[in-house]
Amino acid sequence: MFANNTEYLHNLVLFFLASYCQTRPKNTFALPVDRPVVGQTRALSPSLYNENNETLKWRKRMKKYHDTVTTGLKANSPSVGANPENFLRDQQMNPILNGRPLANTGPPITIYNSAFSLFLNNFSDENLEIPPDFLGWADKLILNATKINEYEEERNERMREILSEKLGTILLVEYKKKNRQKCKSDGVLTTSLDTLIAYLGILEGKNEIETDKNDPTIQEALYYRDYWSQDNLKKIRNCCCVPSFIITVAGPWFYILGGVFLNRAVVEPLTDFIPLAINLRAFDKKKQITRLFYSLYQALRLLNNFYRNLGVERSRPMYILIH
Repeated sequence: MFANNTEYLHNLVLFFLASYCQTRPKNTFALPVDRPVVGQTRALSPSLYNENNETLKWRKRMKKYHDTVTTGLKANSPSVGANPENFLRDQQMNPILNGRPLANTGPPITIYNSAFSLFLNNFSDENLEIPPDFLGWADKLILNATKINEYEEERNERMREILSEKLGTILLVEYKKKNRQKCKSDGVLTTSLDTLIAYLGILEGKNEIETDKNDPTIQEALYYRDYWSQDNLKKIRNCCCVPSFIITVAGPWFYILGGVFLNRAVVEPLTDFIPLAINLRAFDKKKQITRLFYSLYQALRLLNNFYRNLGVERSRPMYILIH
């Protein structure tokens, strides 16, 4: 008896080949075949090896993607997750690629959506033409941003109201964690795709720059991941990298970031912390502030068009980062 079915099949093939060679028709030739050695593994061809290697890489990237989504659904609220001790632990398991630490840095987000490039180009253009009404609105923004507030929500409510005048209506939108905990940032800018909503911008506000032990930019990065991890947004997430602007307000300081969702959430700063506590007679500084928000306004319009023209019929993640 043969040792196993594989050896039996090998010998059966060799038997028929031998019979054929003994009685083969004229004008044909015999192809020599070595008898396979049971238990010996043949080397894969380079093309097959590369195909298997790419498949393995894809599976690893998909696992990271699903781990990121699961973390966004199950992790602590961003206000808890942004605590340095908690964030350090989470960055070792399922990191957000925000450069903390430096090894957790993603690719430039400008390669994934042109709205980020438009914002950067306009903001750096000192000759950018700004409508007069934006200059007048900037005075109002500066005046209110520099006020001292006893309560954080009082400041946030006023900032939502003023920013909504130019950037679009800023809403308070809750989402639920798997443990039924409800979370919400200090505001979101949204657009509609049929029955779905997409997040153009996410806002996080602090009463002053050091009134909370959490870094507001980390907290917003967590909000970005969590908002976009929700099950009801899977269709959008599966056909694009769900780009969003992230706006941090800490007292009279503003900071703009951008986020994309690859196999990890990637969050990148687009500006420094920019103070609004300036002398209004310093026209260059006032113009820089106005240019900041006019550039953001233009970029949000472009991002809105991107989502409005997005097809959501694809069924699997299309933007998976090799990391």
